[in-house]
Amino acid sequence: MRIVEVTPDDIAAGRPNTVCYSPVGLALERAFDGRYHFDVWRDGIASRRGQWIQLSRSAVRAFRRFYLGKDIAPFRYRVEEPR
Repeated sequence: MRIVEVTPDDIAAGRPNTVCYSPVGLALERAFDGRYHFDVWRDGIASRRGQWIQLSRSAVRAFRRFYLGKDIAPFRYRVEEPR
């Protein structure tokens, strides 16, 4: 289990309306030391090359808000190691 922290820098670097560069995904990449690049989907799944992670409700909620162009605040969430 890892704690993923979405920082103000992730939010500033994120791009609304994209699954590739959401703050949630950028923070997830950093949490795994850049070993994976994750595309985050609206159903709460982050994936890349067969690596799947179920996201927490708070991460899904933040992703959806940001995707729609709404503001989000920094937060933390937990994830399991990719399989």
